[in-house]
Amino acid sequence: MKNYKIGTRLAGGFGLLILFSLVMLVSGVYQLKQISSSTAWMMQAPLQKERLAADWHGALVAGVQRSMAVAMSDDPALAKLFEAENVAASKESTKRQDAFASLISTPEEKALFDKLGEFRQLYLDKRNAITAAKKAGNMEQAKQLFENEFMSASCGYLASVEALSEHQRSAIDEMGKAIDNSTHNGYLFLWVIGLLIAVVGVLIAWVLTRSIVHPLERAVQATQAVADGDLTHDVRPEGRDEAAQLLHALHNMTQRLRNIVGEVREGSESIAGASGQLAAGNIDLSSRTEEQASALQETAASIEQLASTVRQNANNAKQANHLAQSTAVRRKQADSW
Repeated sequence: MKNYKIGTRLAGGFGLLILFSLVMLVSGVYQLKQISSSTAWMMQAPLQKERLAADWHGALVAGVQRSMAVAMSDDPALAKLFEAENVAASKESTKRQDAFASLISTPEEKALFDKLGEFRQLYLDKRNAITAAKKAGNMEQAKQLFENEFMSASCGYLASVEALSEHQRSAIDEMGKAIDNSTHNGYLFLWVIGLLIAVVGVLIAWVLTRSIVHPLERAVQATQAVADGDLTHDVRPEGRDEAAQLLHALHNMTQRLRNIVGEVREGSESIAGASGQLAAGNIDLSSRTEEQASALQETAASIEQLASTVRQNANNAKQANHLAQSTAVRRKQADSW
């Protein structure tokens, strides 16, 4: 970590957070897409099949009621009255049957649909037999067909349509539960990703803060120690980032200051030694000067004595000369006498 620059570390940390955020975003979009696809598929196939089965059941109930009316009535014209409606209902049921057949997707549906087809064919055969008997005026046969064969065939037909419709409702319910589970799992996944992003973000922030602040604190301590005059504080830089470069610079500055202070100390000691020697020389010179001054004083005193003696001798010489002159004068005077 310390070998990477601060900018690289910050870019890496924010990059990881952005990456996790993108993962969370992509996961959320994927979950929503899955839910949307499941809902669309449910609307496209199971719900459509359930509506076909429900419409088929409603039309079948109306057809059974018409057949009951024809079978129970003594009026032969009633069969002709409902004949067109029965033909149209059969065509609609055939369309629904074909539409449903194109949407079958599971073996269970295929089995239910085949069973429904068998009951439908049996129902149509019994209904047509009753209609034929009514047209032929054989009312008793029509009633017997209705009571002995048609009712069981129509009940089987209705039950098979209801079973197919119930199967589709169950499929829709299961699909709804699957969508709910997918939604719940999506929420849970997003919560986990969000919590993971928060934990990783806190961890990255702590690591980055520690890797940046700790060297700066050491730099501040080293700078404060130098400001207080303590050059013994040892800075050990680690890594190659900007903070490590700062610590390297402080380390070099401290070493340089130590060298300068050592050189100044050595110079001061040399100056102090030279000053001591100079003071000793000054003392010796002063002593010699005093001795020479004393000698000069003695010489001056001797010269003064000599000058006094010379003056005295001069005076004596003058007196002797004066006496000599006086003696000469006296001698001349004596000679003249």
